[in-house]
Amino acid sequence: MMGHRGDVFNCSMTIDGEVGITAGSDRRVIVWDLVLGLRFKEVLFQELPLHVSISPVGKFITVKTESRVEFYETQSRIFWRSFYCGTEHSGVAVFVPDLSQE
Repeated sequence: MMGHRGDVFNCSMTIDGEVGITAGSDRRVIVWDLVLGLRFKEVLFQELPLHVSISPVGKFITVKTESRVEFYETQSRIFWRSFYCGTEHSGVAVFVPDLSQE
């Protein structure tokens, strides 16, 4: 699969292995249809996206950039929330699935 124009920093996939997400040095986050091997969505960030997480069934995405954590709903492309974390912290964003239906 061709996608990023540089190194891939991080990747994550749904529990069924059908949807994946990658973050790269080209400042892009790409959502992949892993069954077809095609790009589903692509977003260009102002800061480097260092870490990405996708919820178990692929409905939600978190992106950790150099100074922020951002939350998205994948199907409608709705941006939910962004939190400033500062540039000194190198933490990651992860999903902890809740017990509700996605």
